[in-house]
Amino acid sequence: WRWLTTFATLGILWALGRRMGAKGFAALVAVLACALVYRMRTQIRPETVVAVLLAAQLWVLETRRQGGRDRSAWCIPIAWGWANAHISWYLGFVVMGAYLLDDVLRVRGGNPSARARARRLAIVTLGALAISFLNPWGWRALWQPFEYFLYWRHEPIFQTIVELKPLNWRDQLTTPLVPLLVGWPALIVWRASRGSFDRLEAFLCLGFSALAIATQRFIGVYAIVAMPFVMRGLSAWSAARRWPAWS
Repeated sequence: WRWLTTFATLGILWALGRRMGAKGFAALVAVLACALVYRMRTQIRPETVVAVLLAAQLWVLETRRQGGRDRSAWCIPIAWGWANAHISWYLGFVVMGAYLLDDVLRVRGGNPSARARARRLAIVTLGALAISFLNPWGWRALWQPFEYFLYWRHEPIFQTIVELKPLNWRDQLTTPLVPLLVGWPALIVWRASRGSFDRLEAFLCLGFSALAIATQRFIGVYAIVAMPFVMRGLSAWSAARRWPAWS
């Protein structure tokens, strides 16, 4: 199970990173770094199903943004599967919301062709939310993450669970997580300095970095979201360097 879900997740993200322009050996370095962070969350549990669903959602939405075929309707069954598998279902809507906001800002920036795309994604998002209620527990299942944030997190039993605590920086000094948390924003700034600022990437980096720092449970989710963007950024940075012949 661990091998199948991990290969599916990383394979989808690798294909996405390649589509986004990641090339060469540096892209593999990014994959390795993100995989070593993600491996901390590869226990045999429903969260590994979520990893595949999140990777698929990113592939659908980013491929669409890169000018490929619009398969955003696939986000509806993805949302249905996510709501039936894990309490983190709302993160799919965080991702869709970021892409929808990017479309809306493109419209306001004078891109009329983005209007229809934004409207379609808004309809898909509403459809995904509606189908999420089709689970054995109805609205109560969707309410659980909010119930935890408002009430349960203050209960002593939840305060003793390590994965629900903030990031322990000392424990991560021998993993690639800290370099990723520093390096991803640095790559965003570097690309912006060369006229390639990606507003959506900045949204996702800010949101999922904050989640990973606030709660250790989201370390794996952070690595998944970061991987294709770090692949692209590190590949571009490597290509812009002049390396010695022996390397």
